[in-house]
Amino acid sequence: MDKVLVTGIDGLVGSNVALVLADECQVLGTAGQAAGPEGCRVLACNPYRSTELAAAIAAESPRYIIHCGPLSRPQWDAAELTPPDAEHEVELAKAIVDAAQRVGARSAVVLTDAVFAGPRLFHTEASPPHADTPLAEAAVAVEQALIDCNTLLVRTHAYGWSPAGASASYAQRMWHCLSQGENCAADAERHATPILASDLAGLIYQALQKKLTGLLHLAGAERTSPFRFAAELALASGFAGRHVRVAKDVEPRRPYVDETSLNTARGRRELEVPLPFLREGLSRFAEQAQNGHRDLLNGRPALVASHAA
Repeated sequence: MDKVLVTGIDGLVGSNVALVLADECQVLGTAGQAAGPEGCRVLACNPYRSTELAAAIAAESPRYIIHCGPLSRPQWDAAELTPPDAEHEVELAKAIVDAAQRVGARSAVVLTDAVFAGPRLFHTEASPPHADTPLAEAAVAVEQALIDCNTLLVRTHAYGWSPAGASASYAQRMWHCLSQGENCAADAERHATPILASDLAGLIYQALQKKLTGLLHLAGAERTSPFRFAAELALASGFAGRHVRVAKDVEPRRPYVDETSLNTARGRRELEVPLPFLREGLSRFAEQAQNGHRDLLNGRPALVASHAA
C-alpha cells in the first residue's frame, strides 16, 4: 500500500484528495486547524513552517507527496480568499519538493487556473500567463521556482465540498442559495473548465504513478461560465432553475473577460483517460450532499483518536 502525504487537508482540494486516496493508500496529512478527513493520519507539525514539514517528510518517507496549499483554489474563488504571501508559498513549496527528493518520493504541487486571464480559449501548458492578481502572481512565482525541479505542477479549477472551518467554494455557495430557494446571481461572461475535487484526486495519483513532471493541466472536459454551472447544478440537485439569474452588476470589467479555461490534451494523452463532463461531476457533487461525504471530510483521524484514548 502506497504511503501518500497530502498537505492542506483542512482545505477544499487537500481534504477531498486525502479522503479519496484513503480508500487505497496510507494517507498522511498536514493541517492548520482541522482534524482531517476520515482515514487520514494528521502529522504533528506546523504546516506553515518549511523546516518542520521537511523534518516530517524525512521521518515518514512517503512514496508520494501532493501539496494542496492556498494556491490550489480556482479563479472563481479568488475574491473570497486572503491574498497569498508569494515569497512564503515559494519557500514552502520548494522545501516540500526538496524534502521529497531526499527521501526518493515523487511530488505534485496543485496550482490555480487563475494564472490565465484570456483572451484566448483553452490555454495549453505552454501558454504565457497574463493575469496580474495576487493569487496569479503567487502561483506563477511557484511555477517558475519549481519548473526545473523534477516535480509535477498541476494546474486545475477544482470545486467541491469544503471541510468545516474552510472557506466554501463557489459550488458550495451556489448549492446553499439554491437549496434555500434563494436567487443565485452568477456571471455569464467568465469561463473556466471546472472539475470536482474528488475526481481530480484520482487523476493526480495516476500522474504520479506514471512519473509525470512539469506543467500538467487536469480539469473538466467542458468550458463553462458560473451562470451555466449554477443552472446545471440546479438540474443535478433537483432545485428550481428559475432562481438562477445572470448577474447584472459584475464590476469592474476588464478590456477582456477573464478566461481561465485549460487545454487538457497532454493530460488525456499521458493518462489515457477521458476527463469528466460538467454534468457528470455535478451529479457526483449532488450525491455527496446526501451520502455522507461531507461528514467524512470532517472525520476524526487515527492520531487524534489515539491521543484521546
